[in-house]
Amino acid sequence: MGKRIGTFFVFALAFSLFAAPVRANDAKVKGVWMEIPGLPEASSTTFNVQSDGEGEAYFERDFDGGILKVSIERIYSEDRNGEALTPGDTGKLVVELQRLRKDIEIDPDDVEITESVEELEEIYSHPVATARYTTGEDEDMRGNQDIFIFTDGWIFRVHLSLVADRMEDYDGEEMKDWFENMKFVDRDPSGASDNEEESQDGHASRADAGVDGLWLRIPDFPDDAEVIEFTADDDGEVTYIRALDDGAFVLGIYRTPAGDETTPEKVKESIAESVTDRGGDADDIEFDAGAEDFAELLSYPCMTAEYEIGENEEAKRFGMIAVFTDDHVFLVQAVVSADRFDEYSDRIEEWFSHMKLVRGGF
Repeated sequence: MGKRIGTFFVFALAFSLFAAPVRANDAKVKGVWMEIPGLPEASSTTFNVQSDGEGEAYFERDFDGGILKVSIERIYSEDRNGEALTPGDTGKLVVELQRLRKDIEIDPDDVEITESVEELEEIYSHPVATARYTTGEDEDMRGNQDIFIFTDGWIFRVHLSLVADRMEDYDGEEMKDWFENMKFVDRDPSGASDNEEESQDGHASRADAGVDGLWLRIPDFPDDAEVIEFTADDDGEVTYIRALDDGAFVLGIYRTPAGDETTPEKVKESIAESVTDRGGDADDIEFDAGAEDFAELLSYPCMTAEYEIGENEEAKRFGMIAVFTDDHVFLVQAVVSADRFDEYSDRIEEWFSHMKLVRGGF
């Protein structure tokens, strides 16, 4: 549990700016996108998209509690130097995307690459490459297969990841059919979804509108903020991260079940470890300066932490609030560019002073 909390802190530090659509589906992707008909109902989803739906996009579905994961990704077809990426770059793409998406380092020599798959090229009329590799060890080992389709404007990556010792539980022919029946679609530029209806309070379109049980809301935070990440799993963990002004300000809310690894002392240890890992000084963290005020506001014990990481134009200021309820621990983290802190300080005070705990679809 402590590792997962630490991962939440790291994510807010090293995020890539994305915006997610309503109800964590891919309804707001604009332009050319890929769909996989016939997939069963997912147990949870993760969706990110840049540039108001028109940029890079990532949509992951988890099945059977994460035993099987299937994701679709749309990335630019050129590298940062403007050079076109080709099937010959497949190994490099696998390494980079696994590091970016899963924080997993892979040795390129351990990736089995096929730079041309004629059967799939006939279906999609574009160059297709595949990659096979494993990640993790022992009970955490997963078998992975990637399909890269190289179009003129985009590269599409379809990624399948399956727990290694559960492979016999899945029908290989059925999964093969998924890949052979994938199709390109050209989404309406408006990105509108027919089933995105707002409730009377105008909040049904929020990604967190369907969170079950106790949840922490910051009602004054702008509804049009870009959603970097929204996930909710069967264990009760929820992550909801939004950004303003192209990432100048990032707000994350994380819920995890309460337990021995989520005490105030353990959370402080996780914060200190995360700060140290990211190049900061744990001795400079100011703990509990506002803990009593938030405990009075929310009627539960609270912990706060404030710190800064980075130098010069790279410096960022962090504010953290942990709320310890009977069944859950909520972590709220605000990240702002240090040189823009003054323009957000009044709004931060307003947002946080109106936080509230709610139940159901609130």
